[in-house]
Amino acid sequence: DVLVKKAALWTGISETVLRREASRAERNMPPEQQDSRPETSRRQATARPRAAGPEELLATVLLADPDLAIAAADRGVVDSMEEGLWKNVTNVIISAYRDAGSVDVSEVMEAIPPAERERVASSLNEDALGERSQRERILEDCIRGIDRMARKRHNRSVLVELRKTEQLGSEDVSKEKLDQWRPRTSSDA
Repeated sequence: DVLVKKAALWTGISETVLRREASRAERNMPPEQQDSRPETSRRQATARPRAAGPEELLATVLLADPDLAIAAADRGVVDSMEEGLWKNVTNVIISAYRDAGSVDVSEVMEAIPPAERERVASSLNEDALGERSQRERILEDCIRGIDRMARKRHNRSVLVELRKTEQLGSEDVSKEKLDQWRPRTSSDA
């Protein structure tokens, strides 16, 4: 992980691209070379399931508590979410609560891929979300996490644009864009 981050900073190539190319290169290796990785890295790659992120946890909390779905919608959290599965699921949940006052949980669960569906279902079934006050705290934490992720995405895109203008060699344009683009902070949200 650290090596990929350092390589990304050094080369200017995104971590995602570096990871994708490394996994592609590993798949193309002969089997005897693939097994030359240290035992610990093989174990780590297969043993650790991905934990629920703030967007997934938000969708789970919204399924459990319709009042929180309306509160989340009123705060505009969906706009800060990254395009993808959890933004779509959250939109479906909020729309259902607004339109009908309830949501068909099984219908929403069918739209979620199996691994994620299992995590969401276990959270809902085990009452892992606790009392109302605990769910409210979870909602607040999710909103802060989603806002933080949105700021990071914004700041990364600003950095990419600045690097592109620097590579073009126009220092005046880079300075002008740097003045126009400032990183998004928590006070901007």
